Amino acid sequence: MFNPGQAPAFNPANSGFSAGSSSFKPGGGSAAFVPKSKQAAADPNFPAIGGAPAQPKKEPEDPCYGKPKEFFIYEYDQASNTCICLPDQLTFIAINYVEHYNAPIDILMWLYDMAEYRDSVIEEKRLDELYKKEPKSKPAQSKTEGKKPTKAKQVEEYEVDEEESTFGNAYKPQKKKPANIAAPSKPVFGGKQMTEEQKKEQQRKKLEQMKKQQEEKDRKAAQKEKAADKLALNEELVEVDETRNPASLVFIGHVDAGKSTICGNLMLTMGVIDQRTVTKFKEEAKEKNRESWWLAYAMDESDQERARGKTVEMGKANFDTKQKRLTIFDAPGHKNYVPNMIMGAALADYGALVISAKKGEFESGFDADGQTREHIQLAKSLGIYRLIVVVNKMDEPSVKWSEARYNEIVTALKPFLSQCGYDPEKECQFVPASGLSGENIYARAPAGTCNWYKDGKSLIEILDDFPLPPRDENAPLRVPVLDKMSDKGVIVFGKVESGTVKLGDGLKIMPSGTLCQVVTIYDSKDQCVKYAKPGENVKLRISVDGEDKVNKGDVICLRDQIPVQVTELFEAEMQLMELIKYKPILSKGYQCILHLHTVADDATVKEILVTYDKNERGEEVEKQKPQFAKSFSRIICRIQTRIPISLEKHDTMPQLGRFTLRDEGKTIAVGKVLRFKPANNLLLGATASKEEQKKPATQGGAAASQVKETFFDMETGEEISKEEHERRKKEREKAELEGVDEEDEDEDDAQGKVGAGASK
Repeated sequence: MFNPGQAPAFNPANSGFSAGSSSFKPGGGSAAFVPKSKQAAADPNFPAIGGAPAQPKKEPEDPCYGKPKEFFIYEYDQASNTCICLPDQLTFIAINYVEHYNAPIDILMWLYDMAEYRDSVIEEKRLDELYKKEPKSKPAQSKTEGKKPTKAKQVEEYEVDEEESTFGNAYKPQKKKPANIAAPSKPVFGGKQMTEEQKKEQQRKKLEQMKKQQEEKDRKAAQKEKAADKLALNEELVEVDETRNPASLVFIGHVDAGKSTICGNLMLTMGVIDQRTVTKFKEEAKEKNRESWWLAYAMDESDQERARGKTVEMGKANFDTKQKRLTIFDAPGHKNYVPNMIMGAALADYGALVISAKKGEFESGFDADGQTREHIQLAKSLGIYRLIVVVNKMDEPSVKWSEARYNEIVTALKPFLSQCGYDPEKECQFVPASGLSGENIYARAPAGTCNWYKDGKSLIEILDDFPLPPRDENAPLRVPVLDKMSDKGVIVFGKVESGTVKLGDGLKIMPSGTLCQVVTIYDSKDQCVKYAKPGENVKLRISVDGEDKVNKGDVICLRDQIPVQVTELFEAEMQLMELIKYKPILSKGYQCILHLHTVADDATVKEILVTYDKNERGEEVEKQKPQFAKSFSRIICRIQTRIPISLEKHDTMPQLGRFTLRDEGKTIAVGKVLRFKPANNLLLGATASKEEQKKPATQGGAAASQVKETFFDMETGEEISKEEHERRKKEREKAELEGVDEEDEDEDDAQGKVGAGASK
């Protein structure tokens, strides 16, 4: 192996690498450095692997093999005060200078000097050829004809041949030829043997230079952070209210149940809208002959929503209770706008299921074509932690705060809530209310209104008593992007699911891997704050070049933490709902829309692994590798996405591991992620770069032995070789065939017994 202190002397001046030539010719001097590869080429009897004589190796014209000098710049680790080679550099040394693999820094320093010298020699040679070039046409006659023009004037009058010039028209000849550039200084292992003190001194100088470069980088980074802080400080920073916990509530339910009216009543009671705005809403509602809708106008802001009386976009408002900083979302109830409802439910911790007590309205919302059932199923699958069932319109003339009507609705809802996964006694609360008059919304109903209501708590009191969902502010940062806009940069909307984001943090946007920085943090009240913890709905102004670098469905992580997982294929456990009438089965290749946190994109059922169906006796029957699945079955399947998406296992982070499948405006399944296949399943050599891997071995690329095609085993979660993948595949096919044969034998035995019994 190579030892810099014992290497033969190397002198570029007599090595054949002359200033007039761009090729490297070894053997120019008696003291030239001769590596083992050259000895093998010169001596046919030089021992080689396998005992066969080594084949003569053609010397390269360029010792750098065409690499630019920037390729040989190594990194400096300030923490350990050492120099570090990059994987691509180690690959280059292993392929071309394997005898110097033990001293990579020394060989990189020499190669950097040689690349710089090569570039200077090539440039000098080109200039020499340019000065010697004859003009295409004689210069025009002038008064100075007969006098010998100076060299500078010749250069000005000559034309540059576009085909022969390296740079074409972009190059303009200089009036004065630059001075000759000296050859690079002796490399670390060249010349006379260096002492340990000399080596340490040279390394010390290099380290000092690297330190200065690192200090300059740190200084620029500090200036960037200071500029970000200055930009944020232009807006007044507000201290985060630590006395109240952030929480989110989404109002869901069938259309016309009174969700927007309840939200408007809360905003009026909590002082979010003033009296002047109330007067404006009343006048506008009176003009449209919808005098009872004026409270809904606080959330329904568009003309379309106010004219039709139906919420289309998700409304949002903020106010503080005694214990919580509450953000409320008004989700649309119409079946055409369920995707908007899903986005609101994905941001919420609690849900308020609004039920109309008016005769006929509850029944229409709870039947097969209503949205009450679907909203409950979506709320559970999207992670709604607690549910409040608000039996609204109790003051309606057909109801008149009837206890019988209230009990009828509660009795009908409890079995379905249990079926969807909620515990009606522990995770759900029922409250009779009137959104228009405000009873049991913020304040309790007056005495004598509903004395049969034993709990007596209002909607806000129940919310304050609800426990907070599990949160970890020290976990890796995860902020799914709900929306974006351009305003003095790029602003993204989302909820902090885990971790803490601070002003000036370096971020990574997954799955693209785009790097950026936090410039400003806005809380749910659009106030500029220094940090945001889990549960906060925030707006982040980030420093990215263009709005297209971040998209809805991306997940924001911290740059120095473990990023979120990225995949195109995952295995999931799903509960099927009622499928579409003309598509009554779900089989391999079924295409639908996947809703996972803020992702909404096309997906395909790749394979169905197991189905669990109930037989006539109510027992659950398991079937392996079925061809299809029917409505209301529980299955385990694999789902292929159209593009790579960010997710986590449900056991690791439920917020990023729950999903919903929809097809033609109908929810057909809800499920959770069990395991997934990482997006990159081609494991390459530890030192081979993508550029080297693409090249064939004959061109200096990664050797065939360094590129190993591997497969991801979804059963074990391992990366295995192609041979192992084929072996496991054959074993599983064999096991499946044996299982089929055993079933056939059992059926034959059963048929034989039946036949024997019939003959008797």
